[in-house]
Amino acid sequence: MKNLSKLNDFFESIKPQKVGIVTHVNADPDSVGSACGIYVLLRDYFNIKRARVIFPEGPSRLSKKLMAKYTILKDYAESVSEEDAYIIVDAQSLETLGREKNEILSKPFFIIDHHQLNDVMVRKAYDYVIREEVSACILVYEMLKEARLSCHVNVLNLLAAGIIFDSKRFLRATPRAFKVIYELLRQGIHYNEIIEVLSEEMDVSERIARLKAAKRASLYKSGKWIIAFANVSAFEASAARALIELGADLAFVASESKGHLRISARSTSKFYKETSINLALDVMKTLCTVMEGTGGGHKTAAGFNGRGRLNDAFNFLIRKLEKLLGYKLSSIT
Repeated sequence: MKNLSKLNDFFESIKPQKVGIVTHVNADPDSVGSACGIYVLLRDYFNIKRARVIFPEGPSRLSKKLMAKYTILKDYAESVSEEDAYIIVDAQSLETLGREKNEILSKPFFIIDHHQLNDVMVRKAYDYVIREEVSACILVYEMLKEARLSCHVNVLNLLAAGIIFDSKRFLRATPRAFKVIYELLRQGIHYNEIIEVLSEEMDVSERIARLKAAKRASLYKSGKWIIAFANVSAFEASAARALIELGADLAFVASESKGHLRISARSTSKFYKETSINLALDVMKTLCTVMEGTGGGHKTAAGFNGRGRLNDAFNFLIRKLEKLLGYKLSSIT
């Protein structure tokens, strides 16, 4: 009951009248599933009646589709409004809270996350439940299980959808992910239906971003590794995945607008296993030492969100990789 005890201590100390459950902007299925699970936990276990889910700047199109199919929330908010405390779920960094960041940080908050988080965010929190996993929904499911709550099948479906989505249909998986999905199947989730809901055609603007990344990519070689750098205006994570699918071992895709900089990094499992380079700890967090912003994520998938110039960031990353790999990066023309 350790995780529930931490959350209980938070509520006992703060004694909030209104609690906001907050995710990152453009909340994806993992954010939605974990936020809805925490909402049920607060309502049915902690008996907190004035809790609401906040998706800053709104959920993604796919998430809206999931919530319409598996209804749990009567409504949700897209901005904060006089909450006394917050539960931050699946946010990865302060910057991903969007325009609500300063208001949220002005109140006590508790973190539930599956990313390797920036130390600043963790230090500011009252307490946290953080463990690297493929999905935040795994952590939330385990908390609901600790509480011995019997959840409506729609809650279970949303938790399963989050795990399936963030694991890329188990291309990235852990024993715990398979264990949780097994238990959810035993409880009656609609697995095939969830897969169908998640199988939406890629938006044309996302397809264009992926193609532009391929067209604009600057390619480098270090030993046997192929490393790609590219810039787009949106869908950085998807574009980085596309470069990996095309054959890069490591890819960085960035967008820059009015001084604001976002970078997504992806690597193959083979690259991590043979080099031990952790994109969150060894690369993106070090970028925060030379640029204003926050960085974090996972071993093979990480990001940076802050301020700076794209060229400066890429130059830093090239020098950092040369140091980590022990080879000069040679341009591929």
